[in-house]
Amino acid sequence: MIEEMHKVTGWFYRQATRIGNHPFIEFCGLMNEYIKCCESALAKGVDFTECSTHSGKKLPMEGYN
Repeated sequence: MIEEMHKVTGWFYRQATRIGNHPFIEFCGLMNEYIKCCESALAKGVDFTECSTHSGKKLPMEGYN
């Protein structure tokens, strides 16, 4: 799943740069930070797919994320 998420952000980045709106391109950076948090959670044995406002489970994050 993580690998597929990286593929999607790569596609998004290419499309966003084609469009040329820099703030929109920056969303790719936000998505990549989310993926880093998911990778970290997975390494800690946390199912990141269950972490959301709806479930009440929090995605573990460092202060800089």
